[in-house]
Amino acid sequence: MSALTALTETDQPGPNHPSSSPSSSPSSSPPPSNFLDEDDMLLLHTLKSEERPHLSTPIQNSSSNQFEKYDTPLWRRHNLAEKWPEISKMFQGPLPGDAVPCVPPSAVRDYETSNHPCLIKGLSSTWSPQTFTSFLLQYSNLSFRFSDQHGSMLDLQTYSSYVSHPLLGKMDDSPLAIYDSEFSLTPSTSEIIKSYTVPSYFSRCLWSSIPASKKPPFQWILAGPARSGTGLHVDPVGTNAWVTLVSGLKLWILFDDTVDKDFIGVEEKVESSVWFYENWGKLKDGTLGKFRMCMQREGETVLVPAGWPHAVLNLEDSYAVTHNYACGENFEVLENMVGEVIKEERRFAKIWFKKLRGEGGEVWDKIKGMEGVQEIAEEESDSDSDSDSDSDSDSDGDSD
Repeated sequence: MSALTALTETDQPGPNHPSSSPSSSPSSSPPPSNFLDEDDMLLLHTLKSEERPHLSTPIQNSSSNQFEKYDTPLWRRHNLAEKWPEISKMFQGPLPGDAVPCVPPSAVRDYETSNHPCLIKGLSSTWSPQTFTSFLLQYSNLSFRFSDQHGSMLDLQTYSSYVSHPLLGKMDDSPLAIYDSEFSLTPSTSEIIKSYTVPSYFSRCLWSSIPASKKPPFQWILAGPARSGTGLHVDPVGTNAWVTLVSGLKLWILFDDTVDKDFIGVEEKVESSVWFYENWGKLKDGTLGKFRMCMQREGETVLVPAGWPHAVLNLEDSYAVTHNYACGENFEVLENMVGEVIKEERRFAKIWFKKLRGEGGEVWDKIKGMEGVQEIAEEESDSDSDSDSDSDSDSDGDSD
């Protein structure tokens, strides 16, 4: 197969990367220069299609241009990379809308109760340092996920080549970013869980005693270059989330949970860089209604309240950790979360309700009268197939 190398005189493509496997061990050797063969391009095309179905087109086998064959002109259709210095400066100016308040850690429970966002400093001072670049170097021989849809995996050598390629990652309007919720369950990457601890202020998760392998996806590492990010979305199954930025710079927007989600485009799956660029004028003139914004810097944590649509854009290369968690401070939020769990994660609902019924206590007293809860708890009592009797080693450490 022909290699797809950088089309510049100064780039010197190295040997093709070795194939990686789940059993590979971390490596400190630097990723190769931007060398991508046709198999790599096909996998990148697949990942792009998973993340952005609206940009997916059939592979153009008749095309004589290797890059056009795999859609790459669509990846840079807005030329945001060329405009980035100006755009980034604009985004870092005075922010429209209401500000996300910066509060002391002791105020977290108040914001959970009111179901509003806040920004907290100083919760990660004991964490291991990490940057986007150092992460790519440390785990260059391993593979990670780049989608919350449990989609295709990509090894970081290939990803590094894509990110550094002058016609691919360097020109992509919204470069691919690592978005992996299964790192703690994969032997080769499970050590990452030791690099941070769940802040005590968020340790009251109602699912904390249930093994990680039994839960819906709830913890992610987020690593990506400037212009990458997470498009407008609502977090799964009615959960809250905390997001701690270890390095980099992120721009946030959060809409109240009462907003018309169709009006702001939650279901349109638009990349965050494109969404911010196309809607900045509307945000400034108030066309999109009420919202809150903030700039998140290294060491800061954002509390994302349940049900709030939000989008996040990396203004610099960034590395972050996030956990979704089930919060019982607000009864309306709890009731909605229970309903979402029953609808979207019924198998997990059986495990959780059975455990709560067996333990009794305040949470069970709150939810046992909610629609479907008793029925599902009794259904689970007839079978041990979904028992949560896994060993303690399967626990995710939410209560740390």
